[in-house]
Amino acid sequence: MSGTLTANAKNAPRRHHSVSTPADRLIRLVALRFGGEKAKELERFIKFAFVGLLGFVIDTGTVIILQNSLLPPVTTNNQPLD
Repeated sequence: MSGTLTANAKNAPRRHHSVSTPADRLIRLVALRFGGEKAKELERFIKFAFVGLLGFVIDTGTVIILQNSLLPPVTTNNQPLD
């Protein structure tokens, strides 16, 4: 039975999300300008890079906030770093 599900999934038409963000147009224009024949791949890469950058900013901000409030860095002797 699982073979039937796999075959149906491969033959099913792909559905694309209908959510559009303000950055989509800019990303598409940049991808078309510099991507050439692989504009769609460049568009995916730009979106992937943006998500990675956003994650980095959030993680770094979280660490900075925690170190300055609840979890200040200390030495092995539990002395604050100067």
